[in-house]
Amino acid sequence: MSSWKTPEIELTSAEVLCPSQYSINCSGSNEDSQYNLYLGPTPTYVSLVSCALSCLGSLSIILSYVFFKELRSGSRAIITFLSIADLVTSMGYMAGDINYLTHLSSANGSGDCNTFDTICSIQSYITTWSQLSSYSWNSALAIYLFLSISFAKNRAASKMIPYCHIISWGLPILIAFPLLLFNSLGFSLYSASNWCFVKDPMVSYAKKSWLNENVMTPLLIARVVPEFLTYVLIIILYSIIKIFVFKMKRRVKAESSTISGALIQNSLNKIDNKLLMIPMAFILLRIWGFIQIFFILSVSKYFDKGCVIYPVYIIHFVLGILEAIGEGGQGWANALLFIIFNSKTRSLICASTFKLCFKHCPCFRFCCRFTCCLKVLYKKRRNMIFDKTEEEEENNSILSSESTIGEHSTGLQEVSADSCRLSIQYAD
Repeated sequence: MSSWKTPEIELTSAEVLCPSQYSINCSGSNEDSQYNLYLGPTPTYVSLVSCALSCLGSLSIILSYVFFKELRSGSRAIITFLSIADLVTSMGYMAGDINYLTHLSSANGSGDCNTFDTICSIQSYITTWSQLSSYSWNSALAIYLFLSISFAKNRAASKMIPYCHIISWGLPILIAFPLLLFNSLGFSLYSASNWCFVKDPMVSYAKKSWLNENVMTPLLIARVVPEFLTYVLIIILYSIIKIFVFKMKRRVKAESSTISGALIQNSLNKIDNKLLMIPMAFILLRIWGFIQIFFILSVSKYFDKGCVIYPVYIIHFVLGILEAIGEGGQGWANALLFIIFNSKTRSLICASTFKLCFKHCPCFRFCCRFTCCLKVLYKKRRNMIFDKTEEEEENNSILSSESTIGEHSTGLQEVSADSCRLSIQYAD
């Protein structure tokens, strides 16, 4: 087979794809100027930043689950295992970015293509496995919350976690291994951020055959079908849960106007917000790469040699940047949801950090004691003026509500005790 070249891509006789400095001049007349589909290293640098933040976010979720027993619930366990998959994905994409940049910088992009392709195939296998595992754990979280909240079956939901390990870790290996075995993984323009993904689509594009079996089969197996099914599943399940929570909120509001009912209502509002943010974060981060695949497939049918008109190039560039941010970014998004914006987790981390600093840092101890003395003097001064401070009134109202919530919650006819406990549990 003769050698065939596309912009920034070289296809050798052994069907080994790697970046090169060779490019075709796509410029035509002023009216029909065209641009390469290749975006250069810009999305790669964006990907490195997003993946680095994702690694930190995933590690924060994993470590918080390990060190704080208060967070070891069933849903937190699934989120932790999801974070492990996201951590592997982010590290794999970072390795792919570094491999790509290293190859370009070595001898002006004329480095050993076989070495690049070997590393590329390994990285592609690892990230394909971890992405499929992440899809599975996201689905498992939706199913767990569906069983726990909609049906109040905590025990049944907890029993499914061991089976989730078998499916979420084992099944992606079985799916990705044949792709590696049949040399379907490698460098491709379908990944705008220059990660290694499915190699066959680019090979088939180089041969100018569009949407044949070699193109679509690896794409369907490795990305399209699992991701689409995950979108459908989580949208359906989270919608059902939100409807259930909405009905529960209406019942609580109609049947209780006391402080205990207000506390339950507040907890249900927190659950409602989280049930909106969890699927939105997943879909808004991952959807861009999903769109990018079909976009490239579409334009490759109408434009020859990888050259496209300017509007198509702009769309491709925007999708590439969004893909670079989102594909490896679920770790930092989950950290925002379950660490930064979660009051319980944030309080535990702050308390532990304060305790550690107070124990090992003399300057910190002095500042804390000095601040405490100022607070005591300030409170004494206020108590001389006011008979009762606003803080004491707030504490008294909280204590009184805690003493009455158990008695009044049993008086709700339609809202079960299990649902009340769930509202308090999942609000944190």
